[in-house]
Amino acid sequence: METIHQWNILIHITLGTIALGLGLYILVRTKGTGHHKRLGKLFLILMSGIVFTALIGSVLFNFRPFLFILTLTAFYTSYMGMRVLHLHGKRPLAWDVSIMGVTLALLLIYPFFEPYEQVDSKNTPVLIATVTNLVLNILFDLGKLVYPLQWLKRTVIQDHIVRMISSFSALLSAFSANVLPKYLMPYSQLIPSALCILLMIYFIQSRQRKSRKSLIFSQLKKLSFFRNSLD
Repeated sequence: METIHQWNILIHITLGTIALGLGLYILVRTKGTGHHKRLGKLFLILMSGIVFTALIGSVLFNFRPFLFILTLTAFYTSYMGMRVLHLHGKRPLAWDVSIMGVTLALLLIYPFFEPYEQVDSKNTPVLIATVTNLVLNILFDLGKLVYPLQWLKRTVIQDHIVRMISSFSALLSAFSANVLPKYLMPYSQLIPSALCILLMIYFIQSRQRKSRKSLIFSQLKKLSFFRNSLD
């Protein structure tokens, strides 16, 4: 069993490292292309493998609730970040709601495995931020059952940006918790999270600027066509 445990850890770390590198690569590449979409699907596959190996390690070997919550957050946000593109403004399907329910259930049973008061004080700020982030994500997704469809369609890209960067942030926090010295916590995890929030703001604003330019250009083309028709 020990050999299986070591192989599981090796696979988990390998998948996590590849996903982290891939996520960083996606962030700096051009968005919206076919290549970008294929890389996004690969990222989700890697996240699925990370969660699967984390579950194996948790159930059969050494369960580490705090890191499991980070892994769960990374998977949920990446999954919903891809689903929002697939649904493209439509309401969540039964399968999506079931994912929300299972994730919320796992989150609620967390204290039974590791009561919050027993969490290392250095991990507490990160834990609070992670749990709050995941709960807000789930509540937001449940709200899509009643939000106006027009608004859902208008915010697809913004939703996608926030979810995928949130997933990358959770993955980066889990990586930091395992690799960096313990005395750097919680700043080794909070600082990357803060930087990822700035990235969200940057990409959303960049998207909005492009949309405004596209709208202005479209209006100018229509005006030019109208003038040419009069001539």
